[in-house]
Amino acid sequence: MGLSAAAATAKAARGKVVGDRKFMEGLFGWGGGEGSRWIVTGASPADQAGPDLLPVAHRTRRRAAVRDNARFLIHSHGEHPMTLDFTGRVAIVTGAGGGLGRQHALALAARGAKVLVNDLGGAVDGTGGSVSAAQAVVDEICAAGGEALANGASVTDFAAVQAMVQQAVDAWGRVDILVNNAGILRDKSFAKMDVSDFRTVVEVHLMGAVHCCKAVWPHMVAQQYGRIVMTTSSSGLFGNFGQTNYGAAKLALVGLMQTLAIEGERQGIRVNSLAPTAATRMTEDLFPADMLPAFGPHNVVPAMLVLASEGAPTR
Repeated sequence: MGLSAAAATAKAARGKVVGDRKFMEGLFGWGGGEGSRWIVTGASPADQAGPDLLPVAHRTRRRAAVRDNARFLIHSHGEHPMTLDFTGRVAIVTGAGGGLGRQHALALAARGAKVLVNDLGGAVDGTGGSVSAAQAVVDEICAAGGEALANGASVTDFAAVQAMVQQAVDAWGRVDILVNNAGILRDKSFAKMDVSDFRTVVEVHLMGAVHCCKAVWPHMVAQQYGRIVMTTSSSGLFGNFGQTNYGAAKLALVGLMQTLAIEGERQGIRVNSLAPTAATRMTEDLFPADMLPAFGPHNVVPAMLVLASEGAPTR
């Protein structure tokens, strides 16, 4: 899901997604408020506004579209989304020991994917580490009848990331889906921030995604199929006080997505970004207590599933 609404619409299916706000909020967990943007796929940019159309929180994050020519996967108002089947697919989800990553891993496994659950198991600032967080999610998946492996590699270590990808290939023979979700926070105003904290956050978010993409890329090229989902943020798209490091890294992921999507198009590799707003360990202190339930990380999962599916768009 790229930054150009007009370009994305031109690539989208020719049908239209039409529905009232209640329907869309029920389907995706939240909707647009006053001043929100809405989109009708297949319409001209001038038509992309109105209270009865699909809300778009950020340009990198479209919540739904229609399926036409195997591009999009949500039907018109009054119908339910098509069932997404990941049987036979192999997914790697980084930062999957909790929060968004855990929900992504559980959802993919519940729909038939074999999932490698990666998590360093450290603190929010990236210190420490234990494979126990990843293993706990693997245990959940296996208890539900799924198939999963745990991995505690740091995404900042390219050799460890290569070994992680090889672990999945050795076990299941391929890698179809990569969800780059690993991240840390080291928030301070730019005036007070140490350069080492800036660099560490960039290393995890940006270079961590680069390492993972680089490691899976030859496998996806060889099989002529791949789905990569980046996790960007409104802090990068719009800015947020105290997050120059995080915002810079997150917006850089959009640039990475844009070019990888171009380079992967002929290889059957589709690359997209999510800009989620969710109450997780990293963000729970930012939300009033009464708002936490409305921003549960499970509400982001439907968008991820569309972007990781066979019929996904690209950027």
